Amino acid sequence: MTTTSFSYKGPFGDSERLRWAQFNSREYYDGEIRPAVGRNELEVNIEKSLSLPYPVSRATSSSRFFYSRSWSNIRTNQADVCVIRFMKRGRVSLFQNHHTLTVDSGNFAITRSNTPLRIEFFPDSQGVSEMLFLSIPTLLMNSQIPEDWPASNLPLSVDSEHCRPAGDILEILVRERDSLLHETANHLTAAFLNEIRAMVAESIGTVPRRISAADQRFESVCAYLKLNYMNPALNLNMTAQACRISPRYMCELFSRHGISFSDYLWDIRLTKVREYLANKGNKRVAIGVLAYRVGFKSSAHLSQMFRRKFGCAPRDYRSHAEAG
Repeated sequence: MTTTSFSYKGPFGDSERLRWAQFNSREYYDGEIRPAVGRNELEVNIEKSLSLPYPVSRATSSSRFFYSRSWSNIRTNQADVCVIRFMKRGRVSLFQNHHTLTVDSGNFAITRSNTPLRIEFFPDSQGVSEMLFLSIPTLLMNSQIPEDWPASNLPLSVDSEHCRPAGDILEILVRERDSLLHETANHLTAAFLNEIRAMVAESIGTVPRRISAADQRFESVCAYLKLNYMNPALNLNMTAQACRISPRYMCELFSRHGISFSDYLWDIRLTKVREYLANKGNKRVAIGVLAYRVGFKSSAHLSQMFRRKFGCAPRDYRSHAEAG
């Protein structure tokens, strides 16, 4: 499995902030870290494993520090993912959606990337904080949790009997990232999300929904597409190979949900480019650039597909959004 990392120890100045910003924007989404008030040094190590179907990460530190994501960060990078966080050591104070939560060692919290967030990390008595976390597109997270508990209710802090098995599974995914077979990683991830589903259901007093193996496989494929739609070479065979299923079975999965693979992929790309066009911060970005950014091979192809789906040209949609 592919792994990326960020590691730093020492005074945290402008050059270190820039290095962090580049790593964080590339691997996650825009956000900032800084030492706690009255301190100017920071020690932090982050490892990210691109295990299928969702990325998992470990963050460790001996420092008390803040991580934050502001509206400015969100406008720059509009990634919409839910982050399932397990506090293995130490504790954090988490603020989002006007709620402040304390997440102690052994407990979980779930946050969302499209709302401002602030987390303060506190090391334990041995001077270490350690968090494991898994990132999942919000649309898929909504399919994992009870229907009457949408992701807009985040953040959530969970203290449940399901925390320990879920934490153990997440630890295996992070620790054994280089030796797990993709199929094994997929099964472990599905088991992890089942435990999370049970936690959330328990927290609101509902019975967790059962999801069939086929539906879990379909969700895994959808997650892969939502993470890789920017690649213009992405196709059915490439996706089937990455998800360790046959192209024929993949076509069958999409057919069961009343849509073809290609229509689903184009829908992701068109929805994303529509979001870019509606964002006034992108008004100086050429439509051709936006086309390549979301996986189209030409602006002409984008215009043709966009008009077919939304009934107008991308340029006209942008003008209407700006006027509104």
